[in-house]
Amino acid sequence: MADIDRIENGRKPFCKLPNSNSIFKASGVSVVEILLAIVMFMTLFLGALRIYTESNLPQQAMIRDFAIAMNICERFINSLQNDFMEGDPPPVSDTEKDVTEAVLDNPAIQNYLKVFAG
Repeated sequence: MADIDRIENGRKPFCKLPNSNSIFKASGVSVVEILLAIVMFMTLFLGALRIYTESNLPQQAMIRDFAIAMNICERFINSLQNDFMEGDPPPVSDTEKDVTEAVLDNPAIQNYLKVFAG
């Protein structure tokens, strides 16, 4: 009967508020949860980093070596072109000539290889 009187008199029924400690416990994040989230993130990050380095580092080395080889070939072709312009073409024979000795005997190319290829 008392509840009906309150509603009839225009008052709302009394609502009990939860304990203030339970509000903070329900809405907060504990230190253990934060540490667990950090550990999970680091595990996923390190796994992804390992996959990235295993797949991309050899490819990057190949790209770097390709650029070095192309530069060496360009120097060799430029030296051949300079020889042609000076009127001193390489000897022509019936078979193809191996140019490895010409590259290895060229001191400019050897210095270039020492600097860039290690």
